[in-house]
Amino acid sequence: MGETVKFTEIIRRLQNMGRALDKRVILVIDSLDEAVVHNFERSISELASNISNSNGIVKLIVSIKSSDWK
Repeated sequence: MGETVKFTEIIRRLQNMGRALDKRVILVIDSLDEAVVHNFERSISELASNISNSNGIVKLIVSIKSSDWK
């Protein structure tokens, strides 16, 4: 089993990478509707909150089937 890394740490690492390269970092999550995540709403909200604190360095793109998003 791999190490568990919190969203804050992931976003911090991506933000540092973006700063070092003087570029934005785009995080893409494909097929979000197929994710098996405990407390899904809370998890995605926490991720979005951490990204919003990245000063525009980290951006998020999410794909989901529109028929599942109701």
